[in-house]
Amino acid sequence: MSAPVGLSRATRRRRALAALLAAITSVTTPVAAHAQDGARTERPIVRGAAVAPDAVVRLYVPAGTVRVTTWERDSVAVRGTTAPAVTVFGAGTRHAIKLGVEPATPGDTRLARADWVVTVPRRARLWVKMIDGAIETA
Repeated sequence: MSAPVGLSRATRRRRALAALLAAITSVTTPVAAHAQDGARTERPIVRGAAVAPDAVVRLYVPAGTVRVTTWERDSVAVRGTTAPAVTVFGAGTRHAIKLGVEPATPGDTRLARADWVVTVPRRARLWVKMIDGAIETA
């Protein structure tokens, strides 16, 4: 695939990263999972993205738990579970990224729930928005 004429190298990189993040987040579908007894079960999530060591990382998890750890790498890693009727979203650039969960059904008033362990670069600036839950740091 050839690069569009007139776009700077930085713009092409940002678009490529946005396309990669879109592909990563599209793997999780909003289909509810059920155990054999009919009970709803949580779905596993594993995501990652390359970011700058001092990137801005924004997390939106309305309900559940978020445990934040740091490392010396230049990437963000998310692992854990989400509620069955939740969609995971995420996008950004190398310098700013936003990840979160939202109800899979438009108009659903229940809080989207996730239990995540998020690892960010040690120098990253982290912003977490949560309504009902717990945030832990390690």
